[in-house]
Amino acid sequence: MNYLVTGATSFLGAAVAGELLSRGHQVYAPVRKTSANLSALPEDPCFHRIPVSMEEIGTLPAQGIPVPEVCIHFAWGGVGVRGRMDPGIQKKNLAHTMELIRTAADMGCRRFLFAGSQAEYGVTLERVREGSMPAGPIPETAECRPVSLYGQYKLRTLKEGGALAASLGMEYFHLRIFSVYGPGDHETSLVSSCIRAAAAGETAELGPCAQQWNFLHVRDCAALIAALSEKKKDYACPGAVEVYNIGSRDTRRLSSFAEEIFQTAGTGSVRFSERAAGPEGTPYLSPDISRVAAATGTEPEISFREGILEMLSHRS
Repeated sequence: MNYLVTGATSFLGAAVAGELLSRGHQVYAPVRKTSANLSALPEDPCFHRIPVSMEEIGTLPAQGIPVPEVCIHFAWGGVGVRGRMDPGIQKKNLAHTMELIRTAADMGCRRFLFAGSQAEYGVTLERVREGSMPAGPIPETAECRPVSLYGQYKLRTLKEGGALAASLGMEYFHLRIFSVYGPGDHETSLVSSCIRAAAAGETAELGPCAQQWNFLHVRDCAALIAALSEKKKDYACPGAVEVYNIGSRDTRRLSSFAEEIFQTAGTGSVRFSERAAGPEGTPYLSPDISRVAAATGTEPEISFREGILEMLSHRS
């Protein structure tokens, strides 16, 4: 099949593009000419870089791209601490996404997958403790009370983008992605920071790490998304809007994951100390992934320990 994939230079976008290529698909990726991450793009004759930014996304039909059966949208600015609360950035993200939906439909696309976020739920440890939100695995039907503008605009995309896609006869799959890690992860992430400290035999100084957390290896994440994109290839449900949690079955306190990194490395150590919660509170990440598992027949395969050993080997 022909795929249109935005954000292919991102950590997860590049992994999904690679997974689609391994399954024999053609991938067409709109990419800014000035992107600093061009080296992340796959080198494959079936991968086609299209020099079009999100600001120019309406020009895609003029690029001579074959009809894309599926569009997967990862491009989204302002994912850092400041950007997540920047209304200008998040408003622009939504506008670009709506334009992409229209453009994809004009090109004959029949299925649109959007990279949403666990931030849409807004479940925090503080809200769980005060009883305003329930503890335990979070299903797709749970109430959404996002704290950050980032989460609010991802949720708006489901409501507005889903409705637009449905009106244009496309299926819309909204992926609520939890925490993804693996080789190529951002160097400032907790996993990368701990890997770096462990490899150097140093002590990582962290906050309390009291939050419930869920880690999914990037290749497992890419496999789930690719399997969803191939689901029901006859596109029997035009106008359908479906939501899927994308995570693993390994949910526990974040401090446990940090400790496992150093135990796996056999060197270095970690120290936890009290710190004030951030502006979004203390995250509580506990996804129910039974829906995506049933829809794809796919389960995450890479354990956290295996993923850490792989990341450690990449440093040696």
